[in-house]
Amino acid sequence: MSSQIKIAQRYRPFSHSLKTKCLVPRTAESVTIFPTRIIFSKKEIELPLKGPFSNFMVQTDLEQGKLRVSGKSVDGFFRYEIYAKEKVIVFDPVRIAMKKVEFPTEDIQISQTNERIAFGCHKKQDIEGILKRGDLCEILPFWHRLALTYPEKRGEKAPLIEDAKGLLLANKKEEAMNAIQKAFSAGFSSLFHPEKTDPFHQNISQE
Repeated sequence: MSSQIKIAQRYRPFSHSLKTKCLVPRTAESVTIFPTRIIFSKKEIELPLKGPFSNFMVQTDLEQGKLRVSGKSVDGFFRYEIYAKEKVIVFDPVRIAMKKVEFPTEDIQISQTNERIAFGCHKKQDIEGILKRGDLCEILPFWHRLALTYPEKRGEKAPLIEDAKGLLLANKKEEAMNAIQKAFSAGFSSLFHPEKTDPFHQNISQE
């Protein structure tokens, strides 16, 4: 009789940056979130909020498939959620005086998975700290979860990832880890937002 190892950690990375770029969970829809504006690829939503702002936070809940945004404006606490449902993106103003907004999108991965990996790292899931530390033991569980819950872009390949795959298959573990580190440094920004080119101009080759 086989036994399963249960991992208690839940994947809910967050950012306190006043400009946070990420994907809507389970979709390929990119979104940039500011305290008073939400910018999608083909739509913008203006929020009736006034600054200055404190305790601003954007959280990607990879367990429930939602973006949760909260903070405190001049008028008090606010909170809203963004998520995918069937073939639409939903903006739900939980604690904002405005109407719910829905608009169509493509490339939605509705299926869910409980699969997780962990390497014994239980630090705070603050993305600024994660990026600063650059520890693959901390990064890879999130990356793995993202790969399982976001739709695959067919035909698109990242050269640095392909390099890492080849090194792993050749059992060159140390070189593979270096390649994975390079791929993450050049291929992601903000709250695990994938990038086609290095957004930080670090001169990390992707060819």
